[in-house]
Amino acid sequence: MGFFPGSHGIPLLSRLEPDGSNRNVEFPYQQVNHFKVISENELKINSKNNIKFNFAYQNNLRQEISAFHTHYGNQTPPANNPDTELEFNLSTYDTHIKYEHTHNQNFKTIIGAQTQMQNNRIAGYNYLLPKYQRNIYSGYLIEEFQKDKTWKVTAGIRWDYSDFKSEGYFDGLLYDYLTAENYAPAIANYYAQRSENISRHFSNLNGMIGATYQPNDFWDFNVNIGTNFRLPTAIELGANGIHHGSFRHERGDATLDLEKGYAFDFKATYHKNNWEVAVSPYVYYFDNYIFLKPSGQFSILPHGGQIYQYMQSKALLTGFEVALQKQFNHQWDGQIIYEHIYNRQLTSNHKLGHFLPFSPPNTLFGKMNYRLAQPLKGFENLTLQINGKYAFEQAHIAQNEDITKDYFVLGAGISTELHLGQFEAKLSIQGGNLLNKKYFNHTSFYRPLQLPEQARNIQVILNIPLG
Repeated sequence: MGFFPGSHGIPLLSRLEPDGSNRNVEFPYQQVNHFKVISENELKINSKNNIKFNFAYQNNLRQEISAFHTHYGNQTPPANNPDTELEFNLSTYDTHIKYEHTHNQNFKTIIGAQTQMQNNRIAGYNYLLPKYQRNIYSGYLIEEFQKDKTWKVTAGIRWDYSDFKSEGYFDGLLYDYLTAENYAPAIANYYAQRSENISRHFSNLNGMIGATYQPNDFWDFNVNIGTNFRLPTAIELGANGIHHGSFRHERGDATLDLEKGYAFDFKATYHKNNWEVAVSPYVYYFDNYIFLKPSGQFSILPHGGQIYQYMQSKALLTGFEVALQKQFNHQWDGQIIYEHIYNRQLTSNHKLGHFLPFSPPNTLFGKMNYRLAQPLKGFENLTLQINGKYAFEQAHIAQNEDITKDYFVLGAGISTELHLGQFEAKLSIQGGNLLNKKYFNHTSFYRPLQLPEQARNIQVILNIPLG
């Protein structure tokens, strides 16, 4: 996968010009290889009891490749793979056991335990993320109650324990560069200590209860309420370096705590006469929400740009979605979805503070599908589609963010199932941004560079089943 030609160095628009070819992938580029093996097993003891075992191994190898370059006069190319700028080699081992006991037609108990072990190795002539090891141990209990098709209630608790260890790294090349640039030794030492030795332990008890209620054939209700949490990631704890793929200097914080909060979501659906209307509001409150903030402080690393700092704050994330669908007949159907999002930091006294960075704008999406009544020979379920998306102006921005103007993009497509003799496949042709609109995605890495999104584009996808 290619990067923009100017993704390395000072992020100027002139450095984002194409290199003359629309198809080649040259320096810089990234390559990713993901390997996964899963063993799923189930032991049925009797009609009321069974045990499920899952064992999994994953290896994710991600490399950013760029012709060796350096800002330090005493840095030499690595002996192996000299053009590998960043490499992350993450191995994950996962074991999950779950016991299910059905008391009767109304009650079921689920007890489970899970262990995950991760080991991340790094390589390359640049630095962003330290080597680390992370282990997670979890146990949970779920109780399910169901009464006919009217009521279903699910309640559960979960306990998690995690330990995280990473290696510190002092960048002597950076220290020499900064002192040569006449920075004070204390400042040079501060920036050259790219990461400290980190040893952290986290534990948390979490609970949630949810219910679905269907009083008749026309209405469905769903509600969930409880606590939630998230472990801080390795990059949130230990990153400190220039990430050219996102055009910024990202810096973690080794003192970050668990992200904890309270969650509430509700959904009401009404369906009658081929109409379906759904409304789903949600509210999430966090005591210490983790987010990446544009700090307004510029890095003294060569071509570092603005420092983006991981930090925590009380926060409110809320919004709602309204979806309208209509099946007009066997050939025509349509859908309209409106999404409203409101994300805000809260101060220590729970008053509204700044908006959270990288918050998506409110959007309105619509599409129409048309299925041919008498498809062509060999082409079954031939469907034509047209869609449009309107994104509202995003003026709810954090400090050091830019307002993003509203935009509308138009798309269309065709899909079918191919049956040509013994050959079977699914074919889809999708066209995006058909009006060739110049617009910006507020949450894109490239938004601060005034780099617009993809112009008119066409995708052809052929899915051929094996066996």
